[in-house]
Amino acid sequence: MYRGDIYEVTISPARGSGARNDTAYTTLTYTNLPNIVLEESSMHPLNHFGPMIYVEQKLWQAVDCLNAHGDLGDRLRWAANYLAGLMPANFTDHAIFKQWRDIWEDLTVDDARWHGEGRIEATTRDLRGFAARNIEKRIRDLYARVYEINCEANNPPLP
Repeated sequence: MYRGDIYEVTISPARGSGARNDTAYTTLTYTNLPNIVLEESSMHPLNHFGPMIYVEQKLWQAVDCLNAHGDLGDRLRWAANYLAGLMPANFTDHAIFKQWRDIWEDLTVDDARWHGEGRIEATTRDLRGFAARNIEKRIRDLYARVYEINCEANNPPLP
């Protein structure tokens, strides 16, 4: 549901997730989630599946990290941990895969500087300002687009 600059997204547990109540929903509130206006009728029910449901779940977890408190570089590092779980085979849309790959490459630009440090940590430690906000916005945009694709797959247009 769209209210000003606030988007509320209702996420329900997947079947077999161990949720006790089959009608349980969780409402999450995101601010500045661009390029998509969600309405209550498009909120997915408990049996929501789509061509890229795993991608949607990982991106949702990444967006959830971006909504946490703290330094943006830290939040991007936390989000990258979820993006790392995605593989090319998870994507059914080449354009979406390319957007994810571009984000991933931007999060892994720098080489580790010392033993035990990874490329993500080396890159996000120094990310500030416009570059960090740009990556954050692209992750949110990608989540919104994948969510939209999955919803369209579940709610085909009426004839």
